[in-house]
Amino acid sequence: MNRICMTAAAALLAASTLSGCTAVLIAGAAGAGAASVVGERRTMGTMIDDSAIESVAKDEIKSLDEIGYRSSNIGTTSVDGILLVHGQTRSQAIMKDLEKTCMKIKGVRKVHNALVTGENVGVGQSSKDSWITTKLKTKLIGESGINTNSFKVVTENSVVYLMGVVTREEGERAAQVAAATDGVSRVVKLYRYIGAETGDTQDQQAVSTEIETLPAPSGDSLTSDTIEVTDL
Repeated sequence: MNRICMTAAAALLAASTLSGCTAVLIAGAAGAGAASVVGERRTMGTMIDDSAIESVAKDEIKSLDEIGYRSSNIGTTSVDGILLVHGQTRSQAIMKDLEKTCMKIKGVRKVHNALVTGENVGVGQSSKDSWITTKLKTKLIGESGINTNSFKVVTENSVVYLMGVVTREEGERAAQVAAATDGVSRVVKLYRYIGAETGDTQDQQAVSTEIETLPAPSGDSLTSDTIEVTDL
């Protein structure tokens, strides 16, 4: 499958904006394969791969039903090969073959299909989602013990998806902050965990992926349904 070639300058720009926060590029001494954004645990190569996965996924989904795609509201977000597809569509062809098609994309480890069948959300809801994302990012910046640039926040129809290469402690803290944010109906964690004892995402023995859904807070407690993904 052909990939769209990116110039070095464009690649750096794309990588620097993936985390959704202001990022500082590190040049020279870091060397090839080193993390290139302050606080970002993915390597520059992985960040560029994730950007390519998002682009290719859109093209592949469009190929399933071009007319249906154009009338849909579909977003793609990839972090370390975990691909989130979110939004709304009425295309049965897309719904039927989305996961199988996306899993064939080079670099994709796991597909989380959050696409729902129905009408596209309106401008009002889209604006609300953008505001929730902005509020949450701001709150995370103020939280101690959270490496903010390691998180990507996606909000779709009041559901917050948290993605990133994180420690279990900061991942859980971020989820609790998200669940307590006004307007959030549900929190879904799509993390790749690093071992707190190593801090090394390349140590595959210390890395796992967890998908967890938290409902919006009711009363004094949160319940959760956790699915451990072991096929990476």
